[in-house]
Amino acid sequence: MLNPAAWANVPDGQWSSNQSTFRDYRGFRYPQENANFGRTFRLKEKVTFNVRVEFSNAFNRTRLPQPAAGNIPGVAGFATQPTKQTTGALTGLYSGGFGTVVPTSGTQGYRTGTLVGRITF
Repeated sequence: MLNPAAWANVPDGQWSSNQSTFRDYRGFRYPQENANFGRTFRLKEKVTFNVRVEFSNAFNRTRLPQPAAGNIPGVAGFATQPTKQTTGALTGLYSGGFGTVVPTSGTQGYRTGTLVGRITF
């Protein structure tokens, strides 16, 4: 354990028991683009009006919840199997279990904007 020559880092994208790289391949990416626009207007010699608008998630990207990851109680290392709806209009669609994406509470991270005005004198 104390000999550094006995250990080697796992190359990117390779299978191993090194769990530090698992997070690189799990779940959805959540890119975040912000945009800001502003303009300053001179009203008089010593009076200016500044208007600015700021957007978060400017391209309005949908943010789905991360895939479900559950374990079978009492069995280490095994995940729950996906379950399907058996009745109703959603028959045959996955409703839960490992790897399913079910946005029951909707999506989040929609575009928001703030308009700011400032008078300086």
